Parts: sequence; C-alpha cells; structure tokens
Amino acid sequence: MRNGLILIAGLLLAAGQAAAQCSDELAWQTAGAWSHGEDTLANDRALPRSARAAALRKSDEVVELLKRAIPDPKGVQANVSRSRGVQYSDEGPLKYGVTALFLGYFCVGQTAGNQDVRGKILLGGETATWIYIKFNDLSQLISPLGDEFRVADGGVMFSLPRRAGDFKGHARHAWESSRGVRWEAILVKAKDMRLTRDVSREEFLRTREQIERDQIATLLKSAEGRAASSRAGIDKSVKSYEQRLANLVALREGMTPAERQEPAIVRNTHAGNRDHMTFAAKGERGDRLYVLNDAFFDKSLPRHAIQFAIILLRWQPQNPPKVEVMRQFRENFDIEALRAMLGRS
Repeated sequence: MRNGLILIAGLLLAAGQAAAQCSDELAWQTAGAWSHGEDTLANDRALPRSARAAALRKSDEVVELLKRAIPDPKGVQANVSRSRGVQYSDEGPLKYGVTALFLGYFCVGQTAGNQDVRGKILLGGETATWIYIKFNDLSQLISPLGDEFRVADGGVMFSLPRRAGDFKGHARHAWESSRGVRWEAILVKAKDMRLTRDVSREEFLRTREQIERDQIATLLKSAEGRAASSRAGIDKSVKSYEQRLANLVALREGMTPAERQEPAIVRNTHAGNRDHMTFAAKGERGDRLYVLNDAFFDKSLPRHAIQFAIILLRWQPQNPPKVEVMRQFRENFDIEALRAMLGRS
C-alpha cells in the first residue's frame, strides 16, 4: 500500500514538473532555423530558360536579404521559397518573387487528448505570419472592381488600402483583416513616377454607362426570335437599364469640366450592386479608384526585369515571436539593396 502511494505521488510530481517545464514562454524561446519550401519558380518550365535563370538569381538575392534581416529566428521555424505569380498572358513584366512563412512553437497542455504529446513543445502546422516580396505584381494589394470596370485604354479599376505613412522613404499601406491579422504593404520603385493614376469621375461614369449599354444589347439579343408574349420580362429589364443609363448620362452632363476631372471617390465599390456605387460626399468615406499608369513601365526592359516590388507583411499581434520577426525585419531589412535590383536586366 505504502509503495503504491509512493508511486502515485511520484507520477503526480512528474506530471507537475512536466507542466512546469512546458509553457508558451518556454516554447517561444525554442531556437528556430531557415528552411526552403516548394520552388514554384524553378519548376515553371513554361518560362524561357534565360528568363527563368535571371529570375531565380534575383530571387536568391532577396532570400539572402531576408536571412540577414532575421538571422536567428526564435520561437518560430522560418520557411522560404521562390515563387511564381499568376500570369494571364505571355506579355508584360514577369510576376515572381519570394515567400517566407513562420510557423510557431507551442506547448501542449496536460489535458490534451493525445497523452503522448502532453507537456511537449511542438511546431504548429498553421501560420498567419508571412512575408511576401513580389516583383511586378500588385495582386495581393489591390481590390479590383470587376473585369467590366475598365477605362478607355483597357486598364481595370481598383481600390487600395489607405496610405499609412512611409517606411524608410517608401509608401506604406496598412490594414487589418479577419481575426485581428495585421497587414502592411510597402511599395518599392526605381523611379519617382507614379505606378498608379487616379480614375476621374468622368471615366468612372462613362464606364458605368458602357456597362449599362452592354447589358441592354445582351438583353435585346436574347429577345431575338421570341414571341411577344415571352418578351415582357425582357422588355421590362431593358427599360430599367435604359433608365439607369439616362441617369448616369444626366449626372455626367450636369458636372462642370473641373468636376468631371476630379478623382473618383466612390462608396460601396465592392457591395456587388452597381446601383449602390455613388460618389462620396465631401468628408464621407469612400474608395479612391485607380488604374495602373501605363507610362510607368519601361517596355524596353526584358520581362524578368523588376520594375517595382511590393513587400507584404502579415502577422498575428498576439504572438510575441511573430511580432519579433516583424520587428527584426523592419529594423534590419536592407530595402535600398532591394531597390538597387530594380530597373536593370
């Protein structure tokens, strides 16, 4: 009996020691390291060999800049890969870059269902902490209005997160997404020319007018050959679109020339209903609309040349090691070395 009590006491003591030895604070002190993940850039055999080789070389330079900025990760495991952006045509600057993710270490509590891992420090399989360095690619920063919202030269309209000052002399945007995940975006350019230009009020209205005309044309085509009895619904819709078109034309024609050239700042841009898109009144919140500035791009450069870079930071402010990753990056990353890579072949 006495030996049994001693055994039970020993087990309880061991469990208590394990619980004391394992804590989140201890997990956050676990030494991490850099590793390499899937290389979608190197594996893209659709790219010409010379372009792929140049892109890989530039990506490797950025990987080294990242490792120098965060040399000894603690409480996280850092994984970096050379990545290929989504490209819808074989023309224009090549979209590629570097992606780094940071998996955190954590302590498994004594009440975990799997007794084998209780009291142990493990590496998490999910992360909300990433650093993306993207070349010639704005896709993760912009919010397009839709493919039909195009200006006369074909550029798609989009909105941007609000400007939040500068980072070492470069434009910085910041916002917060679901579950408190924070984002920052830093735009790095080789020249002072604007990468984007404002969409004017007139451009926005003329685009809206064309969308309504296209809808009317589609409806009229669908009505061809139908009996009059089956056209009633279509005719009603046509009249509705014609009224919308007339309202838009009247709004545009009622503006002064100066008002037409003002930047389009629009409410409800992503509400899914064009009728709800209205110009924001002075002092009212709205999205300023942009398109890419075609004059920014040097068409004489090879496709792999970096014409601009976007640094995207995403992290969880509740996790100290991941906050520390971002602190080290901001403090140590050589953004001028990155800038020096831009605009050359």
